[in-house]
Amino acid sequence: PAQPEPTPEPPEEPPEQPEKRVPLPPVILPIRLVKFWLSEGTGRGGRLLGDDRSLRAGDEYSLHVQIQPGGSQALEGLAPGEDGETGSVTSLNLAFFTPDGDFEIDSTPAALNLPQNGASYQIRRSIRAVNPGRRRLRLCVYYGNILLQSGLLEADVRRPGANPSGRIERSLDYVADARLSDLDRLPQPSLNVFTNQVSDGTHWIGVFASSGATGYTFRSGTMKTFDSQALRERARGIRELLAEIQGVRPYRFENPLPLDERKIQRMESDLVRLALQGWRVFHSLFLAGGEAADYGRLPSAEHPGLISIARCRGESPTIPWAALYDLYLEPGRADEVHICPVFKAQIAGNVWSNGQLVEKKDLLDNMRACRALAECPLKGPQRTLTVCPFGFWGFVHQVEQPLQNVTPTPVDRIPPELVGDEGDKIKYDQSPWIIQRSADQVHIVMGVYPGLRDAVEHENELRSLNSVRPLDLEYSGDRQQVIALLKQGGQQLYYFYTHGLIRNQEFMLMLGANGNVGYLSAADLDPREVHWQGELHPLVILNGCETMRLVPELIHGFLGTLRNMGASGVVGSEIAVNTLLARPFGYELLERMLAGFSIGEAFLDARRHLQRQGNPLGLAYSYYAPAALHLHDPDHCRWCWVRLPRRE
Repeated sequence: PAQPEPTPEPPEEPPEQPEKRVPLPPVILPIRLVKFWLSEGTGRGGRLLGDDRSLRAGDEYSLHVQIQPGGSQALEGLAPGEDGETGSVTSLNLAFFTPDGDFEIDSTPAALNLPQNGASYQIRRSIRAVNPGRRRLRLCVYYGNILLQSGLLEADVRRPGANPSGRIERSLDYVADARLSDLDRLPQPSLNVFTNQVSDGTHWIGVFASSGATGYTFRSGTMKTFDSQALRERARGIRELLAEIQGVRPYRFENPLPLDERKIQRMESDLVRLALQGWRVFHSLFLAGGEAADYGRLPSAEHPGLISIARCRGESPTIPWAALYDLYLEPGRADEVHICPVFKAQIAGNVWSNGQLVEKKDLLDNMRACRALAECPLKGPQRTLTVCPFGFWGFVHQVEQPLQNVTPTPVDRIPPELVGDEGDKIKYDQSPWIIQRSADQVHIVMGVYPGLRDAVEHENELRSLNSVRPLDLEYSGDRQQVIALLKQGGQQLYYFYTHGLIRNQEFMLMLGANGNVGYLSAADLDPREVHWQGELHPLVILNGCETMRLVPELIHGFLGTLRNMGASGVVGSEIAVNTLLARPFGYELLERMLAGFSIGEAFLDARRHLQRQGNPLGLAYSYYAPAALHLHDPDHCRWCWVRLPRRE
């Protein structure tokens, strides 16, 4: 279900016996992965196609899909597994995506029934290659709108009469869950958007929402293709504007509040420019090319919820999704576009004392109430010239980007990221839990570059959060000590407040005092030695300043290494941020997570908090983790008690 709105307060303590609603750790089951293969014709019993063959344009083939135990090489399918004592079968959705001109296939989602143990039932679909060349098709396995696993079929297609030799590749490149058990532990997204870059550089963006998830009907299988460079240009346009808004003289948080007329004018100028750019990118990704009818309406301000971005290949371009704007504007009349006067008056009416909001007049936390106001300009002729803050994804939705891509691996093998030193022991499944028992302190390692002039001040700010929840913070600017603490594990959070830079195409963090600078790169973190196994998978916050850009296509090696080590997620910025932004955002984020918010709720609330100060740059931060990630007491979890369905 969509996350509650307005953003909830930290939940109350559950009753003394909350076990009926607190999820238990998943039962350890064997790895199960999606497998797929081709056979000739569309009838049963067609001859299987080897991977050294090509397909003939115009001919029909059968595509077989089944979830099987990991490492199975059975290409004729396995008998469905056991339903277990309860006869329980989990119904998954199987959706297909292919570029126009590659394959013809019925893209209607199929129900893929999965027994409690063993293989699933088998799905068979007729498939026809349209034109000769190298052709591709992606299949995605969903639980509701959660993308669990995804694979890519790539096949050579020949003209009739041509040599039948060729190459068929069947690879698995996204695994959010390899056990396929206890799937209700993650809240359901309103919408799933998968992104990936295939071997020829073409980039795909696909949309999936199961029926009724948002109140609108989506055509499953809707997909657009982009040149990789074109996608990077779209993303760069947003990032350059965010950097320009931050400016050489960045937002100064020490400026007294409330907002005066000059600050409100600057806020209006910034929001208008961001909205116009965000609308252009949104339109090009989802609406351009006459496909708007296929999408209906994406999650809009009337339906706030969770948007899940599944990146199937780690090196592919990424978009600053939080800065997308989905309400129609007229860029050709940019000089006439203005922010909503109702919102403007609300923000100006907030009452501040010593930098603290003491009386809130705005409705940023209650979008439905704001939209219901009779004076809302979106109801009248000015709607296409009015910027509403609820048009930005990052002010309305929780936008998650889980780190679940794996090395593209043939479907008869297990991706290396899933296999630990013990052979079949999985390293990490997607989880919303950072284990932290209520009776214990929250353990935080703060790795810093002491050359930052306010490093000690920021340390003291974070230590003051002990009043929110007891914590043990270990502060270090020494490279060797930080590496030792990474190897040691046992922390809930690793917080880096430092410079970041790219050298020789390698991303690294700067540590050490002036005159004795040290660097930390992915090569310093061998997942065979630094491996956060067991129940504790920490969150890593990369709050780098001045020179740091957390752009995954530039530092995917660093992100992938953290993922392989067992990190539950990573936080970072889309642009080079100044300390005057990094310090308050880091503080606000940690304060909310320590108070009991999930990372998605904390981001949403922190962004709105900055916007109340006239600062939209909360949109410049992103998190690569499940939105539900939270500090979790497996015996007595307040967050799960309120947010997750009742267990009977």
